[in-house]
Amino acid sequence: MANIVVIPQYYSGTSFEEIVKHMTVAAKQMDAPINFIGPTKAAKNNLHGFLLDDEYYISYQLKLIGDLIRLKDPVKILFLDFFNPGLDLLRYYHEQKNVSVKYGALLHGGTFFNNDVYSMSWLREFELAWAGIYDRIYVASNYAKNNLPRQLCIKAKVLPWGLDGFNKINCLNKKYDVIFPHRLSPDKGIDDLIEIIRHLPTIKFAIISPQNDATMRSNPYYKKLRKFSNAEFILGESEKQHNNTISRAKVVLSCAKQETFGYSIMKSILSGCIPVLPQNQCYPEFFKKEYLYRNLTEAIKMIQKHISTKLINQSPQRDPVFFLKNNLFEFSFKKHFQDFFEK
Repeated sequence: MANIVVIPQYYSGTSFEEIVKHMTVAAKQMDAPINFIGPTKAAKNNLHGFLLDDEYYISYQLKLIGDLIRLKDPVKILFLDFFNPGLDLLRYYHEQKNVSVKYGALLHGGTFFNNDVYSMSWLREFELAWAGIYDRIYVASNYAKNNLPRQLCIKAKVLPWGLDGFNKINCLNKKYDVIFPHRLSPDKGIDDLIEIIRHLPTIKFAIISPQNDATMRSNPYYKKLRKFSNAEFILGESEKQHNNTISRAKVVLSCAKQETFGYSIMKSILSGCIPVLPQNQCYPEFFKKEYLYRNLTEAIKMIQKHISTKLINQSPQRDPVFFLKNNLFEFSFKKHFQDFFEK
């Protein structure tokens, strides 16, 4: 195996599930074979609290490092995630065997981002140590690169994540005014979401999560949001059901306090939603000011404006997000593969 992509344990309804899908499609279009190592299916999302994985991730990570150590003559290894406990053991093993390997990774967040969900005090020194092992680090936006410490920045390259496996959806039968397809955690700005819902009592919000009601009941934001009659929870949908739900919304809302790309936003726009996004994080790199708000007052006005937009059976060019869709379809993981495996 010369060209290897390493997939960590991942969970249904997360950005990693999207990345695996799009990477798989992109790999099939490459001239040289790319081998994937890791789980072939997302684990069920029963995560509690605000962390992105559980003890099952840890046990699988130990297995994954063992599988990589047993590989014969690896040449280039691209990790789906920069966060990679045990990477030092793999590097040390290759040192023992005098094997020269190129290491790369996709970086999604870290302690060097304000408001990142992974801000544990002990983690930063490990991140800097991993930076010394990786030869190439990919980030999805200039916002992400500009927040990296020097040790990471000098190895970082900006390439937006791919959308290779997205199926085009065009639904004019809109059921929901606004969807919020994000985790209910502090880095997603849930307190701002609550204020927006409070100030728009006649507008219907759909809050989407891959988790079921039993899992969500331990989330303090879930309890607060259930009090609003104009907020509906849509929980535990299959991928097909989820795609149908987002295609039936007029507006997709983000209140993110830390975002380096935003798969849920990109996917919703490609499904026909008009974005209402903070004028910070990575969003100004991808979207014009007409879709960005500076404060909650502007967000509320933008939502009201877009909700009033009438959708009719019209030519694609008159679709409110036609040009946004075209730009997003240019994003491909083939660029990452070409840069890492072919150079």
